[in-house]
Order: sequence, then structure tokens, then C-alpha cells
Amino acid sequence: MYKYILISALVLSAHLAPAFAAPQQAGEGRLKWNDVVPDSVLDILGYHQDDPKVWYIAAYEYPPYADPKAEGQGVAIKRLGELLKLKGIKLQVKFFEKDRAQGIVSQGKYIGYYPALPTEVGQKFLKSEPVLLTSLSVLHHVDYKIQWENLGELFSKYQVVLVKGYAYPRNVTQAAEEHPENVTYVDTYADVVKSIESNSTRVAIADPNTALVNARALRTFHVDRYPRDVATQGLYLVLGDTEENKERVKLLNSLVY
Repeated sequence: MYKYILISALVLSAHLAPAFAAPQQAGEGRLKWNDVVPDSVLDILGYHQDDPKVWYIAAYEYPPYADPKAEGQGVAIKRLGELLKLKGIKLQVKFFEKDRAQGIVSQGKYIGYYPALPTEVGQKFLKSEPVLLTSLSVLHHVDYKIQWENLGELFSKYQVVLVKGYAYPRNVTQAAEEHPENVTYVDTYADVVKSIESNSTRVAIADPNTALVNARALRTFHVDRYPRDVATQGLYLVLGDTEENKERVKLLNSLVY
């Protein structure tokens, strides 16, 4: 497990560092056309959903992990594309609204949806081993020092901001249910950043990498991360429950480790 956490950390740092540091020169570090292939290119070349060398995946926008505007369509998608390339498989990704990504798989064209948190894996679906590991952290204003030993204490001492629709693990949702008077829900990660910026005594539980993307977009640098994380969560490829997809899961799992 520690080896895998280290691999995930290296993947994230390798792909996020260029975006958060110096601008890249044209073409530097970018995927080739056949690593993650646009819909239009595959359509022209005549690939079909039953081609074993092309995996059609439904995704939703979740930067920096899945982002149609980013290099490689996001860190997690790029990682999946790199793994599949080892077996000569091309990855084709189409973005949908989050609520549609899971349902669209049952329509036949898409073999799975990605990336999915553990609590987003529906019944009658298969899931791979985690392709990438992410952190769930306590974020706070850089000038506001906090101290907590457990989630119960955190929620009892501070006003906590949570993101609507985010698939929090049970320990977070349980603490929120026990202290509803101290919980504020916001719609987006941009709202998380704005909440901390406008009220320095608030804290938030959120993915720090996604918060960083939004903080940079808002050109604010007042959000800090508490050094102890709340949880480590995997990002999974989730597939329809078919015999063919069971073989795909085995293949991908053999590449993850």
C-alpha cells in the first residue's frame, strides 16, 4: 500500500508541477495523438465500441483529475491512458454531466465511467483497483491556525464547509450529521475557496488539489492545508457488469501495481 501511495504521489507531482509552476513550451510533455484519442479522430478512422483495442469511457469534469481543457484531459485520465497504452489499448473519453456519467454506461457505447470515488460505485457495476490515490484534507485560511484531534472535535470547534454532491466517506458525513449547526454546504470548489477567503474562521474538507486549481483560477493564495489528512481515497474505473468487462478489470488491475 505504501509503495502504491508513493506511486500516486509521484504521478500527481509530475503532472501538476508544470501546471502550477512555469508555463510549458508548445508540445512539451504532451500526450501523442494515440494516447487519449478525441471522438472525431476515432470516428474517422472507423473504430467501434466492440474494438478490444479501444476503451470508450464516460467522464465528468473534476480538475485536475479529469478536465477536457487540460493536458491529457486531466491527471487521472492521462494516467489511465498511459497504463492502457502498455497493452496497446487506446483510450477514448467523452465528458458528460456528473449525474449522467454512471447512467450512460448502461446504454452500451461506453464500457465504464471514470474517475469514481469509492462511494460513487453503484450496485451491479464492476470497479478496478484504484488507478490513482487522492487526499481529502482540512483547508483553512493561511492566517487562521487550527488544531483538532478527530473529526468530532473539528466539527464541534469550527464552521466546516462541505461541497454538495461530493462523495464524502462515512466518517465525514457522520460527523456532519452530529453537528449540523456548524456545517455549510456550497455548490462548487470555487465556492470553497471563496468561503475561506471571505471568512477566515471557516475551514473546509475538500480535495486539496482541486481546491488549488480553483484558488489559482481565482488568483488567491490564502488557502492552506492542514498537515494531517482526513482520508486517502482511490479513483476507480467503474464498468458495466459483463464477462468482457471482468476481463478488462483483470487486465487493468495487472497494470496498476
